[in-house]
Amino acid sequence: MKKILLYIMALTIANVAMAGPSYFCIEDTEFPHYKHEITVPVKAHFDGRVSGFQIEVTYPEGLTPTSISNGRDMTLSYLDANGERNTVTAVLRHNEDLSLLMTATTVGGWDTDGNGNLAEYGVVKWEAGDYEEMFFLTLSVDDSFESGKIHISAKTGAGTDTRGETVTRCQSSKSGTITRKPEPDGEHPIFTFGQAEVVNCEHGDKTDVLHGDTIIVPVSMTNDEAITAFQADLYLPEGFQLVPGNEENPNPLSSDRMSNDHELYTNVQEDGAIRMLCYSPSLQAITGNEGELFYITIATPYGQWGDFELNLSNIRVTTTSFVELNCGETIGALNVLEYLKGDANNSRKVTVTDVVVTAQHVLGLDPDPFLFGAADMNEDSEITVTDVVLIANKVLHPYKSMMRAPEMGENNDALSADDILLHPGENRTVSIELNNDMEYTAFQFDLLLPDGMTASNFRLTDRAGYHELDANMLSDGRQRVMCYSAQLSPISGNHGGLLTFDVTATGNVDGDISVEGIEMVTTSCQTVAMDSISINVRGEMTAAQELTDNLRIFTDGNNIIVESPVSQKVVISDMMGRAFSVNVDAGRTSIPAQTTGVVVVTANGKATKLMLK
Repeated sequence: MKKILLYIMALTIANVAMAGPSYFCIEDTEFPHYKHEITVPVKAHFDGRVSGFQIEVTYPEGLTPTSISNGRDMTLSYLDANGERNTVTAVLRHNEDLSLLMTATTVGGWDTDGNGNLAEYGVVKWEAGDYEEMFFLTLSVDDSFESGKIHISAKTGAGTDTRGETVTRCQSSKSGTITRKPEPDGEHPIFTFGQAEVVNCEHGDKTDVLHGDTIIVPVSMTNDEAITAFQADLYLPEGFQLVPGNEENPNPLSSDRMSNDHELYTNVQEDGAIRMLCYSPSLQAITGNEGELFYITIATPYGQWGDFELNLSNIRVTTTSFVELNCGETIGALNVLEYLKGDANNSRKVTVTDVVVTAQHVLGLDPDPFLFGAADMNEDSEITVTDVVLIANKVLHPYKSMMRAPEMGENNDALSADDILLHPGENRTVSIELNNDMEYTAFQFDLLLPDGMTASNFRLTDRAGYHELDANMLSDGRQRVMCYSAQLSPISGNHGGLLTFDVTATGNVDGDISVEGIEMVTTSCQTVAMDSISINVRGEMTAAQELTDNLRIFTDGNNIIVESPVSQKVVISDMMGRAFSVNVDAGRTSIPAQTTGVVVVTANGKATKLMLK
């Protein structure tokens, strides 16, 4: 036996002789086997006036008290100094692990003398009699618990007033047996909960249950024998309510399995269960042996989310041959969402506004409101352009589930840019190119500029004609650049310029422009993380550097294109280590591909990696 102490406040009780049959008790109680928490009332009988009490309680293994609360009988009525009726509620106090319980009434009271005048008599007392709800014990029940006794040892005190002596009214012990009912045996009809659907759904999938939604939950029955009637108790989670029905829209609503002769009624029981009763006066059988039987409409509480249970228990069915069968209970899982995936602005629906709000967050603009968890579509704990694309996809395809595909492995797609010469006070346009085999719809990267340089006027080339491009300076000095298409349009082509921006030298510049954190998103929502690139910025340039700076090498897919300011030799190497050289003239030279795959073209000390088809 595990002993638990219920401590309330110190109450001095005269240790005089035990007298009378006053007692506290818990009545023998049975509870359904599926319950893991129960609340039982503590009752009392007093054979005289009582001003306070203390109680010690011991519990069997498997029952653990979690809380104590006042019952209605802890509130007492008395006459105040003006002769008017008033009430006082005794304060119930206890120690940390709920074992010793103590209380006392401390408010002065009045009575009438033999001549009808008020006379003070001291503390307010419980009068002699029976009390059904002194207080309640809430107990947690272990899975292994079957049966055990709760033992109560009590002392009550009468206190002192002008009407009587100081005396201990009782010192008694009582026990109550708590028993878990066994699970039903036998192969009987099986009841199951189906998938909840949101009534008048305006957000996402109809099965996305948000707090505050009204939902319809189907209940099915599988049966071997012909069934004509059933009854069951439905237990809803705390705060959930059955929506009131009417003649046109009853709740619960019968399915087509029930005949027109079947009647389905509900009534709330004392323990909060919603009892359902269905029968046919003419003993018509429920059609078929499986399928949805009835539908219940439930209002979910606003502000509560998480995993909840629906419980259908105490199920009894009656066959057409008048045999009554007891069925096991049914537990239904209900997941209520805090927010809808993609609803970044918490409007309870996913729209283009959520695309814009999430894009603003990626750019560091701190939109408000903004739900990070709702915007994190791929649940990788960061918000990037991939999440923007996924939300746009949800707006365009609200009933299609599409999360980000796994990140791509190694590939040869890459961004590139030429080095530049920039003197103080000068402006130059930087072009960033994309050579790609995959089809992309969006990208983002961070731009880090050397000291003495600013960047502005970001613009897309014709390759991204249906896309939006935004850039914003972050608090750490990085410039975040992001591009996406609300229509999920692909970036056209497989090589060439993707975007340009202007740089201005506000002083002497000698360093690198870094393009980091490059994330490309394919039209199938795959994320491709590309290597960072650097653009060297020089204030002065040798003749050889100037030749290299004006040299461009790229591919149209089938040919190698070299644009050179002078005639020179280029060397082409494949991944097998094979190489050959080609002389090119000043201007544009097209070199037919001799192989497919990745090649490296080197000219004037500049090496360029290309993908040939």
